[in-house]
Amino acid sequence: MPTPQPTPAPKPAKPNGAAAPAHTGGEFFPALALARIKPSVTNPRQHFDAQAMARLTASVRSKGVLQPVIVRPHPIGLDEFELVVGERRRRAAIAAGLDSIPARLHAYTDTEVLEIQLIENDQREDVHPLEEAEGYQRLLKSLKADGSPYTPEDIMARIDRGRTYVYNRLKLLDLCDEARSAFFDHGLDDAKGIDQSRAQMLARLGHHDTQRAALKDLLKTNHNGDFALSTRDARQHLERNYMLSLKDAVFDIKVTDYAIKGKAVAGACGPCPKRSGNNPDLFGDVKGADVCTDVKCFHAKRSAHFEREAEAFTAKGLTVITGNDARKILPDRYSPHAAKGEYVGAQQYCNEAGKDYGKLIGKQIAPVMVRHPDRDEFIKVFPLAQVKAVLKAQDIKTPAPANKLQGSMQQAAAKAHAKEDLDDRVRSEAYLAVRGHIAEGLSEPEWRRLAQMTVNAALDANDAPDMIVDLYLPPNADYSNWPKLRSGLDQAIAAMPVLAIPRFLFDCAHEPIINGGYGTPDDFKALDALFSRYGIDQKAIRARLVKEDKAKAATAAAIKAPTPPAKGVRT
Repeated sequence: MPTPQPTPAPKPAKPNGAAAPAHTGGEFFPALALARIKPSVTNPRQHFDAQAMARLTASVRSKGVLQPVIVRPHPIGLDEFELVVGERRRRAAIAAGLDSIPARLHAYTDTEVLEIQLIENDQREDVHPLEEAEGYQRLLKSLKADGSPYTPEDIMARIDRGRTYVYNRLKLLDLCDEARSAFFDHGLDDAKGIDQSRAQMLARLGHHDTQRAALKDLLKTNHNGDFALSTRDARQHLERNYMLSLKDAVFDIKVTDYAIKGKAVAGACGPCPKRSGNNPDLFGDVKGADVCTDVKCFHAKRSAHFEREAEAFTAKGLTVITGNDARKILPDRYSPHAAKGEYVGAQQYCNEAGKDYGKLIGKQIAPVMVRHPDRDEFIKVFPLAQVKAVLKAQDIKTPAPANKLQGSMQQAAAKAHAKEDLDDRVRSEAYLAVRGHIAEGLSEPEWRRLAQMTVNAALDANDAPDMIVDLYLPPNADYSNWPKLRSGLDQAIAAMPVLAIPRFLFDCAHEPIINGGYGTPDDFKALDALFSRYGIDQKAIRARLVKEDKAKAATAAAIKAPTPPAKGVRT
């Protein structure tokens, strides 16, 4: 016997002549035909876990749908209903072969439907964060009953969530398509794609091209199939490589009209929402308020800045060289003013004259402006042929006097020592800053670096770590071939699981004491304590080794001794 269906109430005429359902709301239908229930086009939930749906379908097939779905009169259907809440139950009922399900009818407005779906999905644990964000977005595009637009603060009030939660969810909408797919993949299978923390990191990067490049970094795995970068390492990696300090910018961050070839780049950096200090809800963990999270815009402004400088030089009648031609002239990033080929740098030192070429030439030659390919600056150089002509005119043919030349060499040496000292101080301070990051534990790259440095220190001291070679290299390794030995150990370090590296370092630390006899009495005392802590009986080991040595000695003696003749045999 077919299941009785609800009889629609009289329908008032719609403006286009069609009839629309007239329901007061709150009506309960024990069995509403599934064919008359249409999915909601505004429900943010579009991804469903296959295993969870299979369990729900089995339950519906066994017990039926116990909790009614919520529907409303379909906005355009004459005798249909739009599902408001209960998409999983509707799908499970169809999969279970049911014709109808219990439903409760309410005459909700479009905005009320959005609010209900928003709240209902927020109360579920298995709703994907991206779908949750899309629900927020739909509501923000709607108007409240009083005609005013919805705000993020309205959403916070309705779902009882804080600012950071809502704004971080909304930020996920800025993900590129590839990152969205990777995020959904992880939601369906935790062994794939990127998790929410990584998706949130990517969403903060201000351009989709940047996100795609960073996504490749975050998806890299180690030999165990795990992410090569931990969550903390991933955050630091993105900040180092895809965020830039505005304090280091060569361009003026206050300029609002930067353009490249007539096309506007962006406005001033100060009020930009991609500047970390303007959005603490999203960038609270980023150190500093003047950090740009859109490296593509940053580099575009830098290019615009240099384009302006180049135009200014050209307007003065100077030659400007950039690109590959510039690299041929200035190939050394560490000596930026040392020009090669047919040019000399204005700050290069001329030994013959005892001064740099800029002071020597003055305004006699028009400089050529070369944009250094590795540094954010234009370098002033002079054509070598013109420089030689000026030197000849000044009768500079021989080196400067010995005492003057010696003084200049001492001055150059003093500058070199000062630079080395400054380099040491910079590295020292930078290392102290790093120690703050590794206080909670070393990341995988640091563990491997530490292992490599430990082995290299032993090899550089001409101290072949025999036990390490025996434990970590294939049998019969060639100890005499040091490059091959070093390469083999490097490969072993790169291949070992990260959790095995501490034991490797432990082996390296104890190998000289155990095999080389280089330990102090305190070292041997500490080793005895180590053996005792793990229940190792050295006396038993000693007795066994002594017994084995005696047996070997007896065997060797028997081999060397002549065999006595058998009885009755004459010799």
